[in-house]
Amino acid sequence: MKARSFGRLRMPARIATCVALAVLSACASPPVHFHTLAVADDAGAEAAASHPAWLIDIQAVHVAAPADGNRLVVQRGPDRTDILEQERWAAPLGDEMRGGLSTRVASRLGTIDVHHVAHPDGAPVYRVAVDVQRIESWPASHVLLDATWSVSSGSGQPALTCRSIVRSGASTGYEALVKAQRRALDALALGIAAGIRAATAHAAPPADCRSGAPGRPIAPPAVDRGAPDALDD
Repeated sequence: MKARSFGRLRMPARIATCVALAVLSACASPPVHFHTLAVADDAGAEAAASHPAWLIDIQAVHVAAPADGNRLVVQRGPDRTDILEQERWAAPLGDEMRGGLSTRVASRLGTIDVHHVAHPDGAPVYRVAVDVQRIESWPASHVLLDATWSVSSGSGQPALTCRSIVRSGASTGYEALVKAQRRALDALALGIAAGIRAATAHAAPPADCRSGAPGRPIAPPAVDRGAPDALDD
């Protein structure tokens, strides 16, 4: 009788354990996916010079709300955006963009980004300020990046002020949307590199730039730079 009673007592405990495990499984949070805009230092770019004639300083990138945080923001319609809890940037988007531009621009120009880094006094430093005024991420469609940026050397040379509007096609899925953002940043880096080259050579500025003190807004370029609207594979 005692053994039989013991078996009867154990059965409800087993059931309670199964119920508790089921509840914990149901309450478990979905996984969080982290994304980055970083690329390898030498990805499709020129090798950095050991002793460049001039340096760059990619300063903090300002990103307009609501895209300025750690979470991926997607466009669901003209008047609706969703802030995703499970799709996040490895760092705030402004930091991701600054780091991504630093690698891309420095590699393409064969120079070094000395942002917050001690450097020789003799080498000219071209400082780049970027203001991302609008970034829209449309799932299974495209990414639109609208940024103003400037290049200045602080040596009496007129500053170069520019505007880049980039559209990059995206296929289905959030990873594809991040890839589209990487391509948009690639195009922005190309524009910045071209602006710095013009400044160092004292040449005419690119078509979407103007030289001189800040003043009236720059008109958007007639044709958007960047990747075509073709979807990712």
